[in-house]
Amino acid sequence: MLFDMRTARLPKTSWTRIDDHSRPLLKTTINVPPEASNEYLSGDTKSACLGIPLVAEDSDIARVDGAFKLLTSRDPAVQTLAWNDLRDLITARIKRPPSSQDISAYLSASDDDDFRNSSNPVSSIWSTARNASRRLKVSWDVTDNLSISISHSGTTFSPGKRHLVFQTFRSNLRKERAEKLLTYPSQGKAIECAASASMSSCHFFRDGLFTRFADWRFIHRARFNLVPLNAVRRRNNGQRGCRRCNFPEETLPHVACHCMRYSRQYEQRHNTIVERIKKAASGKWNIAAENQQVTDLNLRPDMLLTRERSAIFVDVTVAFDNRMPAFERARRIKEDKYAPLAGELRTEFDDVRIEAVVVGALGGWDPKNGLIRHICSKSYGELMKLIVSDTIRSTRDIYIEHLSGVPQNTHDPHETDLQVTRAN
Repeated sequence: MLFDMRTARLPKTSWTRIDDHSRPLLKTTINVPPEASNEYLSGDTKSACLGIPLVAEDSDIARVDGAFKLLTSRDPAVQTLAWNDLRDLITARIKRPPSSQDISAYLSASDDDDFRNSSNPVSSIWSTARNASRRLKVSWDVTDNLSISISHSGTTFSPGKRHLVFQTFRSNLRKERAEKLLTYPSQGKAIECAASASMSSCHFFRDGLFTRFADWRFIHRARFNLVPLNAVRRRNNGQRGCRRCNFPEETLPHVACHCMRYSRQYEQRHNTIVERIKKAASGKWNIAAENQQVTDLNLRPDMLLTRERSAIFVDVTVAFDNRMPAFERARRIKEDKYAPLAGELRTEFDDVRIEAVVVGALGGWDPKNGLIRHICSKSYGELMKLIVSDTIRSTRDIYIEHLSGVPQNTHDPHETDLQVTRAN
């Protein structure tokens, strides 16, 4: 397939038809809702997207990449043939020998001056590379001594970096699609939170580690806010209120974090995260207090960890994934709440810190949680994945119970611990 792309044996429309035909099939296969933005399928994996290649786009990249590699070939004979063929094609079009500026303008898809009222006499690898450069917005620079470079999205490639062209172009285009997805007012909110620490929030995309199939089917739809709740569905006959309480808007944030019917489930979800951190920290720190007052102040942090002259207050909060300011507000509330408590303990400890652990109800991991790396040492990476998967599992069970009325508390923490042991 790559050879056909480089040599332009198939027109661009054929590759586009493949993308158009495969897109709905891919969404069905991986249980992504049909209404989900296409940018999610082919966006950058570092921005919480799936990173599935677009063959039409790859064909354009391959045409530019192939032309650049011919003109910079390490074989002098191949390089000479390529330059002669390119000059002959441009000469046939503009009716005179081309200068280095003409070659740059031609490959950069310029339509100024002599190229405005002329056309390519034949289709060739150079004409297809020119058309691909127009679509990809690639610029070429050729000097009088035939030194050549190409630029795309602010990145310039010399002949010495020719091996990076294809992967960098593809990465740049994926980043553009991911950035576009984040601007969407509804479908970009939770994705922004997941993208802030995608290696944790989306760790299960590749291998499904610690994640049930039921959670996989739920999380994509939930992050896009494409759930059949009364205040979300377009055709709801005017019924927008919560079906389980008197709240006027049945939205996913309400069901996942605020419906008082599920207070016990919210507490269980919170406690599961606390237990994960406690288990990871117990090897290096002493658990001095757990969910209890440590001074006369009526404050009960989830944990107080001590070691020698250091003390850390750890308090977990599960916020809804409504863009990063939601995480920042949740963290600030916790830090302000426990600041007086930290002040009192500074009479006993030299180093007192407040560590708020903020996790999104849809598996978003706040990158500022990185400070607990010092607590959990080498197990930190595994801990993040476990917490994300546990949180998604709990939120999914709450959501299904809300729709069906049937309790979903089927998760056994020991089962996940066995999975971790086998994975290691």
